Amino acid sequence: MGRSKGKENNFVLKKGEIEISNSISELAKLLPASDFCKPIRYALVSMREMIAIPSDTVKLSDGTEIPISRTERENIKNAFADYKWKKMRGRLGGR
Repeated sequence: MGRSKGKENNFVLKKGEIEISNSISELAKLLPASDFCKPIRYALVSMREMIAIPSDTVKLSDGTEIPISRTERENIKNAFADYKWKKMRGRLGGR
């Protein structure tokens, strides 16, 4: 997950945290849109780490909850559903 902090951005990874100078929007353009989402302007989240979308937040596997902006709610919910569907189809052998 990425979080903005002034001109620097901290990214929390399973193996630690890194700091880079690219903006969240710049990084979002570099990463596969089908695997990452930007629920709010200061956060970039891996779909792999999302476990639920209880109302207006994204819940991550570590228990963290990230708010979803009103304008992104429907897009995030649809993207998460698509991601989960593709993952399930892959487990079923692509049926």
